[in-house]
Amino acid sequence: MSVNRALCIFMSIMHSVLLVDAMYLVSDYFSNVQGYEKFYSLPFFEMLGYMLIAVFPSFFLPIKRSVSSVVIWVVYLSHVMSGIIVVPLVVDGGGGIVLFASFIALSYTAICLCLNGLSLKISNIRVSKKLFVAVSFFISLSTIVYVDFYFPLSLNVSSIYDVYSHRSEYKGALSGINDPFIGYVVILSGYSFAPISSLLFLVFLKNKKHILSTMFLTLAIILSWASYSAAAFKSVAFVFIIVLMLSVFMQFGNDPFRTFILILLFMIVIFQLFGFFFDDSIIFVHWFRRAFLSPGRNLSFFYDYIDFWSLDGLRGAPAIISQVYYGAVGSANSGLYGNGLAVAGIVGIFRNILLFFVYLLFLDSASKRIPLHLSGSLVLPQAYALANSGTLTVFFTYGLAFSIIFLWLLGEAFYSKNTCLNMQVHL
Repeated sequence: MSVNRALCIFMSIMHSVLLVDAMYLVSDYFSNVQGYEKFYSLPFFEMLGYMLIAVFPSFFLPIKRSVSSVVIWVVYLSHVMSGIIVVPLVVDGGGGIVLFASFIALSYTAICLCLNGLSLKISNIRVSKKLFVAVSFFISLSTIVYVDFYFPLSLNVSSIYDVYSHRSEYKGALSGINDPFIGYVVILSGYSFAPISSLLFLVFLKNKKHILSTMFLTLAIILSWASYSAAAFKSVAFVFIIVLMLSVFMQFGNDPFRTFILILLFMIVIFQLFGFFFDDSIIFVHWFRRAFLSPGRNLSFFYDYIDFWSLDGLRGAPAIISQVYYGAVGSANSGLYGNGLAVAGIVGIFRNILLFFVYLLFLDSASKRIPLHLSGSLVLPQAYALANSGTLTVFFTYGLAFSIIFLWLLGEAFYSKNTCLNMQVHL
């Protein structure tokens, strides 16, 4: 067994233990909040069975140095494992839940293993470096101006701990704006264009192009600020910082994918420590809950409300789930498997995992010339979105399509097959 495989299995075991422990603590902490009062304590060996099902894919999921592997493991930890472990603790469904959990584990493992034998070739084109930089700058600057026109930038923004009232105001304002694109652009600003500008900052910083690097870092900050100022999406607030940090840390060591796994393992250990010593801390109760428990809890409600074998799905599922289970007017979104149920039951799930497979093929092909520390960090926001949003929505609204196109053009403009790690830029 390789070192990377052993690390991945160990990380998955640690994460499964943390998920179970966190469910008990968080359900107790929010016991008076609707949606969190649903909790069924399982006997030890029954819970252990679900943990084994959750850990099973870690023995087989790809561990190659590719951007698809980064996406696969992020979705696995935040959506697949979360769903398998959280569903039986939230839904009283007996043997049907065992079947559903097994289906998730086996289908996700199978579709990811298919990547080992397939590849997609995207045609090479000549891309001018100056034109590429100019277009990237123009898109980012135009986005800032466009968002600022409807939602003026302000230093007086909502606290990250209290965003819901501001978000309600934002949704109300959107309904009164006769522009169908502004809502999409606000999301793209934070989830796609800000990370892209962050990546260009790192590219030019490495090549000592300080004016260009400063320019794109400034754009990344303003794009994130514009998105958060307008809509108060908490995940947007630190996206570009996380992209930058991950890209820098993944350069340590000779194997960027191993470094990525070690970063995830380190985070899990830190969460374990906070859960053990400070179980009511905001880092554990709010951050870990939002990143790793909420995807599984929402998937649980989708499974509970929608018949797994139904072909009808549920139109407007996020709003209905939010109203029925949380007693609130909102949008309780779910990722790969929950969204699939809402589309067309089990058929919708197969559609989603097929789309997921196609996304990964295009990502690997588009990023073949790009160092993993750059490509992997860029797609992290969209990988996380796949655990929490509709699969097609992530491609268009959250900017996965833009990331694929950007990586392809970046490789054509600045990288050659033989100099992927030793780029020279002349402007």
